[in-house]
Amino acid sequence: MIVCPSIMPASFPEACRTLRALRHPHQIVELRIDQIARIDFAELLDGARAEVIITNRRTSEGGMFRGTAHRQWKILSGALDSGAEYVDVELSWGRNFVRRFVEMYGPERVICSYHDTRRTPPDLSVIYKQCRSTGAGTLKIATTANSVSDNNALFEVLKRARVDRQPMIGICMGERGTLSRILGGKFGSWLTFGSPGESQHTAPGQLTVSEMNAIFRAGRITSRTRIFGLVGNPVRHSRGIYFHNAQFRHQSCDAVYLNFLADDIRDFWTHFHGLITGLSITMPFKQDIIPLLDRVDPEIASLRSVNTVIKKRARFIGYNTDYLALVEILKKRGSLKNKEVVILGTGGIARAMSAAALRLGAEVTILSRTISKARDLAEQFSCRWGTLEDVQQYPCDILMNATPVGMDGTKSVRQSPVPSSALRKISTVLDAVYNPEITPLLWKARANGCRIIKGTELFQRQAHLQSRMFIGALS
Repeated sequence: MIVCPSIMPASFPEACRTLRALRHPHQIVELRIDQIARIDFAELLDGARAEVIITNRRTSEGGMFRGTAHRQWKILSGALDSGAEYVDVELSWGRNFVRRFVEMYGPERVICSYHDTRRTPPDLSVIYKQCRSTGAGTLKIATTANSVSDNNALFEVLKRARVDRQPMIGICMGERGTLSRILGGKFGSWLTFGSPGESQHTAPGQLTVSEMNAIFRAGRITSRTRIFGLVGNPVRHSRGIYFHNAQFRHQSCDAVYLNFLADDIRDFWTHFHGLITGLSITMPFKQDIIPLLDRVDPEIASLRSVNTVIKKRARFIGYNTDYLALVEILKKRGSLKNKEVVILGTGGIARAMSAAALRLGAEVTILSRTISKARDLAEQFSCRWGTLEDVQQYPCDILMNATPVGMDGTKSVRQSPVPSSALRKISTVLDAVYNPEITPLLWKARANGCRIIKGTELFQRQAHLQSRMFIGALS
């Protein structure tokens, strides 16, 4: 699959400069000319340059062109007459409109495209047939993903095109569709689009060309590439894509790790479990994933929380590397025997913290804003429980935060789950939040003379454990 820069210059001189700078003869560039009122294609396309797809997207398809069909014909035919390798012609202009380009310039120079900026229609196979009936050499279907399963609907069409030997580009737009831009090559997509820089995206959910190549090696993904990823909501700020893809690259593994932004774990599992070799599981699905698995590692069965899934001999097995990492990290800080540990939160990481602290001989208290959740979790581990507002009433040697308070990208990014006064008699504070590296809680803890354990240390330790499992699953 080709990773194609998609560029939308604001003026004709900028378009000329941009195209001249891209001289690689084997590169393909999409040039979006929506914003340019007058363009001289003879000048633009003269000289050494990359191959170019000329696109003049109209407003109903996510672009800025407001002209007539006659004006669109003059623009795109002018581009082909001046030597453009490809033009993108929208199906919405009509099949006969697209066929005129095919008849005059040949199918290999025409891309027939369909865009839906609101949703992924249920009738993609019908749309595929309509595009194909124009005779265009390449088809493009770009829809908006409102759920992670919309990507799979597009992949099914790509697989059909591959059987038909029909060159096709398939993309889902939006954050939930970003994974389609990376994985298209696995299902036969001819190319995918990336922006030249962070502030130069030409469509929602687009990554930069650098990210596509450096992080995901998207251009090398084929039908044989194994898929791993993080499933959760949110996933945008996870560092797993950097760590695991670097490990795959270092080990020369034909595998990719990406984010799956999911709203419903069952919906994700129904559509993707057949494609997956391994997964990281994050909030809010660490418990909800368990009924979908074939079995859970006996060592962590009492946790009722899974953060790692590995496919072995067609069976999916759940593990918890947070728990294993916490045991290692806490052991390094000395004995926990008879120490008082207070845990904030009741989610999957709180369960791992509770089990690790109890295994190492600590006395544990679980606190939550919702008292019933604290009580339910504490009863499972036979430990104390209480409300977060009363944190200063409980004895505490080691405080562990398992809430998202202080996480970058949340409303609480500048907040701490406890006040500074609650930290004065505590020796150690561990925060599972790792973005930012020093959270408001850790700032306050350090100011009060506490030893701190960063969430980055926990992330890196559990990620190394996960990586071993992922690479082991490839053999």
